[in-house]
Amino acid sequence: MANTQTCPWNLLMISGNDESDLAQRAMNLTLELQKSSSISLQSLCYTSQTNTQFGNHYKILICRSVDEAIQGLLATENSPCITGIRRNIAQSVGFMFTGQGAQYPNMGKRLYEREPVFHAAIDQCAEFLNKYIGCDLRSLLYPEAGQEQVAAEQLKQTQYTQPALFALEYALSVLWKHWGIYPNAMIGHSIGEFVAAHLAGVFSLEQALMLVAARGRLMQKMEPGAMLAVSSTEEKLASFLNPGLNLAVINAANACVISGTFSAIAELEKQLAAKRIIAKRLQTSHAFHSYMMDPALPLFRQELEKVAWNKPTIPYISNVTGTWIDPDQAMKPEYWLTQLRSTVRFDPGLKELLQKSNVLIETGPGRTLTALAKRHPAKTEQHSILQSLPQALEDEDDHKVMLESLAHAWLAGCTVVWKNLYEK
Repeated sequence: MANTQTCPWNLLMISGNDESDLAQRAMNLTLELQKSSSISLQSLCYTSQTNTQFGNHYKILICRSVDEAIQGLLATENSPCITGIRRNIAQSVGFMFTGQGAQYPNMGKRLYEREPVFHAAIDQCAEFLNKYIGCDLRSLLYPEAGQEQVAAEQLKQTQYTQPALFALEYALSVLWKHWGIYPNAMIGHSIGEFVAAHLAGVFSLEQALMLVAARGRLMQKMEPGAMLAVSSTEEKLASFLNPGLNLAVINAANACVISGTFSAIAELEKQLAAKRIIAKRLQTSHAFHSYMMDPALPLFRQELEKVAWNKPTIPYISNVTGTWIDPDQAMKPEYWLTQLRSTVRFDPGLKELLQKSNVLIETGPGRTLTALAKRHPAKTEQHSILQSLPQALEDEDDHKVMLESLAHAWLAGCTVVWKNLYEK
C-alpha cells in the first residue's frame, strides 16, 4: 500500500435527508469500503460531490486513502469529519488579503506541488519578478532542504516579503476562483490591498508586480525603526503620540500599532507600562506607515506614473479610509502614496466587509485576519470565516487546510465547480 503521506488529499462527501439518514448512509458507505479493496477513492469522491440528491445534511471527510476514509467515518471521538446543514441561499464572498509579518518559508508548498493552476500562477509571478528582485522568488518560497532558515531570514526583508506575499495571495485567489469561489468584495491589509486592486482590474498583473517590487525595495532602504502593538483604542493613544510616533495600524477597536524611531518607541513603552497598558514590540525592521517612509514617496511616485489605470470592477476596502474604495481615487498615484504612508484602518474596513459578505476567506498565509474577523463585533452567526493556509510552524498540510475550508464554504452555500478539483 502506498505511503499516504505522499498521496493527495480527497474530499469525500456524504449527504442525507436528516441526521438519522445521514448516519445510515455513512455506515453503509463504510461497510462498502471495508468489503472492497479495488474502490478508487478519487472516483468515489467525485461521485459523492456531484450526487447531492439525498438532502442537505452533510458529512465531509478530507482523506488520502480508502483506509483513512474508513477510519475517519468510524471515529466516534475527535472525529475528523465536518458535519452540517448546507445553506440553500446564495452567499456573498469576501477575500481578505494578509499583510506583512505572516509570511514563512514553504507557505503553500503542497498546493504548489499538487495544484497546477496554483503552480502556474506562482511561476508566472516568479519569472516576471526575477528582473526586479534579483533572484528566483521560488527559492525563497520553497527552499531546498536545509535552506529553510536562510529563506526565512530573506523573507523578513521587505524587498522580498512584499513580492512573496503578493505572489502567494494572487495564486491562492486563482485557485479559489478555479474551484468556483469568486469574491464579491475584498479587503487587503497594507500590501494585501495591491492584490485586491489587481483582482478588481485597477492595474495589470505585470504592473502590480512591478509596483509591489518597487514598494518593497524602497521601503527596505528607509532608515530602520520600530513598531509597537498596543492594547488600546485610537482615541486613548492620541495623547501618547508625538512628532517621533505615528499611528500605523488599527487592527481592532482595542488593538493598534504605533510606528516610530527606536528611541521614541522605547520611551512610549515606558509610558504605557506606567499606565499598565499592554504593549508588545513587533519583529519588524522598519517603522512602516509612518513619517519614516516619507523619503520613499517621490521615487515610488515615479513608478506609479508608469501605470495604465482602470476603474475597479469589484468593490474593495481602502486601507486609507476604512470604507469602500472610491473608483476615481483608486486610479491616482496620490492615493497609493497615501496608502503607503498613512494608517491602515483595517478594523472599520472589516466592519464594512462583514456587512456585505457572509463568507470571508483569508486569502494568504495563516489566520491573522481570520482571528480579527471572528472577534469583530459585526460578525454574526450567519458569517463563515475561513482560512486558506496554516499558520507558520503548524504541522498541517496546507492542501488539506484549504480543502477543509472549501468544504465549509460549500456548507455555507457557495457554489463549487467540483470537476475542477480533478484537473491535474
